[in-house]
Amino acid sequence: DSKTLFQDIALLEVCLEKAPNDRRTLFHLAVFLEEAGQDLLSLERFTQRAHLGGSEEEVYYALFRMGALKEKLAFPSQEIIDSYSRACSFRPQRSEALVALAIYQAKQKNYETAYILLQRALQNPLPEDTIYVAWN
Repeated sequence: DSKTLFQDIALLEVCLEKAPNDRRTLFHLAVFLEEAGQDLLSLERFTQRAHLGGSEEEVYYALFRMGALKEKLAFPSQEIIDSYSRACSFRPQRSEALVALAIYQAKQKNYETAYILLQRALQNPLPEDTIYVAWN
């Protein structure tokens, strides 16, 4: 429920004040902020999380969500493409960013590029990752 969500966000923010570079706290805070509709703050936290490195799955997911949030927030087209592309390059065995980029390219009427990206995504087997493996 939203009350619990905002309580969790407040708790994570307190934890982050004590340990500003705690990767797990940043990751979960970014996820919860996005769930709460605080997209710009979520983008900032996902960006921080991606820059800290560590868990490849968390970094990938942060990069992927950065692209999705930039798209939602109507960032310039090249920034959106670059964000999705960075996620695709970082963890090529994951297809979510490829599919999102393909959909974005189709919206931009770049149908051939979208087709190529979707063909590439279809070649990926289901990854063994454990964090957020699904189309979101």
